[in-house]
Amino acid sequence: MKISLKNLSITLLLGAIMLFPSFVVGRISSGNTIELRIEDFLLLFFGIVALAYFLVNGKSKFRKPPFFMPILFWLAIEFFSVLINLILGNLFVIDRAIFYFLKEIELIFLYFFVYWSLEDIKSIKNVIKFTLFFTALNVAYVFYQIVVHNQVGEYGTAALPEYGVFPTGAFFVLLFIFLLSYFIFYYNNLDRKLWKKILMGGIAISPAVGVFGSGSKTNFIALLFSFVAIFLLAFFKKNTKTAKMFIIGFIVLIFLLAFFAYSVLYIKNIVRIMDIFGLHKIVSNYSSGRIVVIKIVWKELYDKFNQQPLSILFGFGVGYITEAHNQFLRNFGEIGILGSLAFLVMIFLIFREGFRIYNNSNDLFLTAMGVIIIVMTSAMMVFSFTTDPFFSVKTSEVYWFFMAICAAVTSMESKRGIKENKSVNIY
Repeated sequence: MKISLKNLSITLLLGAIMLFPSFVVGRISSGNTIELRIEDFLLLFFGIVALAYFLVNGKSKFRKPPFFMPILFWLAIEFFSVLINLILGNLFVIDRAIFYFLKEIELIFLYFFVYWSLEDIKSIKNVIKFTLFFTALNVAYVFYQIVVHNQVGEYGTAALPEYGVFPTGAFFVLLFIFLLSYFIFYYNNLDRKLWKKILMGGIAISPAVGVFGSGSKTNFIALLFSFVAIFLLAFFKKNTKTAKMFIIGFIVLIFLLAFFAYSVLYIKNIVRIMDIFGLHKIVSNYSSGRIVVIKIVWKELYDKFNQQPLSILFGFGVGYITEAHNQFLRNFGEIGILGSLAFLVMIFLIFREGFRIYNNSNDLFLTAMGVIIIVMTSAMMVFSFTTDPFFSVKTSEVYWFFMAICAAVTSMESKRGIKENKSVNIY
């Protein structure tokens, strides 16, 4: 009974993240909108239930997920930064700082809760099945917008839970990484009927359509980077059938070219999309657009740090910067050198765990999880040069949700004895 309830909670969370958009409930003093999501209420409810369970049953210990201490240390510095800047009066928009910090806590709780709820392979099997189904719904929604010429996204097509250009594209990029890695490193190597592999492969590559439709340059670059990274990792992994990988890669390329050819005929904004994804346009966008903003923000921070030199250690508090267009710049300005180092250490440990799994395991499913950790985190770093993905709610939700799945599987490596040359059949 407990397992079924946990499965239900994870399914509801996944459905809320992948199917339902946010809604505005008000504004803070700076004018920024307060947006809530269905998953906010679900996490609040599940958090209360989990706390009550621990108190009623007298639980004093719980399973610590991977990266537990680095994540807590990062959050602790954020908390201290907000607290000290409230005392010093550097945070002029107090409600924004509190709101953004609470949102950070919620995103990390999402990671912890999903990890704690996934205690067996059967649970993960259900999550992956629903992920495939919800992905198909989102891609169908993109095609619907294309066919009826009603692209409701910020620039082009939207996802079901998001219309903003970067969050929509990043949403599809992360889905693409998760499903394509799972397919190439695990499912394609199983003894399955051809039609099942074709169906699975089709769903795995279909999020690329959403990336093109969103019209986001940053996500387009991240998609190409992720595609190359996945196939390079497949090429160098000895237990992967390299010839099949090249065949699959060719099929993916044909699919993308076919979609682009279709777009030329039917998408009303195709001229704009072709212009967006042109190399000259991408370069000019970063040189004359985002880099200019980054320079302006950096100049403001430089002047501010000159006035308060000690603030360089802890920054000026979460929410201090409105638009950074760079995750590393936001970290430096809001949580200082110490917070930036904590963030980089956390990312390093995540990468190290991913490569440890990739290099040392011959288990197909476990290897797929290692690749997902590597490529998904790499994509977040690609995003970070021109956006702040860990500050973007939808992007962070998807990242931490799938990271929790990978963390649960890696923990089962020792708990359940998932060792080399022993395959775990989850599908």
